[in-house]
Amino acid sequence: MLMSERDVRGVYWSVRGGFALAAMGWLLLGGSLASAQVLDPSLSFEPASPSVIDEVTAVVEFESPSFASGTTVTLGVPLIRIDVEFDPCLILCPPFAQQLEVSLGTLDAGTYTVEVAFQDGPTIAETLTVAPSPYAPTLVSSPPQPTDNDLVTLALGLAVEECEAPLPTLVSADVQPPPTLLGHGVGIVDLHLERVIGGLPCEPGATRGGSVVAPLGRLPPGRYSVSVLLETLAAPDLAAIPSGGDQAGELIAAFLLDVADAPEQVLLGDRFEVVASWRLPSQPEVERNALVVPRAPGTSEESALFGFLDRDNWELLVKVLDGCEINGHFWVYGAAATDLGFRVRVLDTVTNALWDYESPAGERAPAFTDVEALSICP
Repeated sequence: MLMSERDVRGVYWSVRGGFALAAMGWLLLGGSLASAQVLDPSLSFEPASPSVIDEVTAVVEFESPSFASGTTVTLGVPLIRIDVEFDPCLILCPPFAQQLEVSLGTLDAGTYTVEVAFQDGPTIAETLTVAPSPYAPTLVSSPPQPTDNDLVTLALGLAVEECEAPLPTLVSADVQPPPTLLGHGVGIVDLHLERVIGGLPCEPGATRGGSVVAPLGRLPPGRYSVSVLLETLAAPDLAAIPSGGDQAGELIAAFLLDVADAPEQVLLGDRFEVVASWRLPSQPEVERNALVVPRAPGTSEESALFGFLDRDNWELLVKVLDGCEINGHFWVYGAAATDLGFRVRVLDTVTNALWDYESPAGERAPAFTDVEALSICP
């Protein structure tokens, strides 16, 4: 049957009107309806089992007819929320697969709930556990109970459980002594380590171990807070990966180190031990150990300084000199700026020979110069 021109025009306008009404409906409602059509959402993390030294990325996968236009991250403990926003679809759009990678940065150790809230759509959640550190550091001091006479070395033992965590190296060891020479307050030791990721892989499942040695030298007596900071660099350009904090590197371990107050000073390559004591005129029967003044780095190992009531107030200087090539003896020189009674003993740790000198209380102490103090050379 043939249609008249009038009938054709009617069909045309009917179809055109239908499309216009449909388009108007999508213009008014399509954005919200399309944004709500989130299908098969999922959430995962990279790395899957992160530690405090890792940059954590949340991977959000889903299908939707609308493009995801942005994300907003709200970091909290224990809840982390990711809000996903969409651009509205103004025409009939089929759903398509999308993937978002959202950086969460480095996180403190603990268990988190990570929620992903889709605009006008569902909310999904997964649990994220952040381990303390893959390095399991231990600290060993050499000697085990150091004094201010000892050359202190710290050995940081590392056991790496993950192939992706290469052994770090020591960059620097920064030491800040306790606030006063009396040993009150807490000193600071910062061990800065560095690792490079993205290089040659190791065998999967391998467990490696090693030790990072930090020589600190002689430390003033007192308690020290030892912090181990790890900075991660990415190969091949060795760009630093931000740690998320104000300090250079991520704190992976903290320890306490106690340095005791040694009653003696060691001289001439640790061969001679010098001990000083003093007495109050009112209590001449009580012998008190003198306080060793810590030797400054780079100064002579022939001299020892002592204070009586305070290390800041130097009372006594003792020197042990090698005179073996001149008269076959070690010499002991000394001087005091006090009228308190004092006693000086010098022990030769090789021969156990002892040199002993005493100055009585109430008299001006003269300088002492004994060029035949100890006779076993060298």
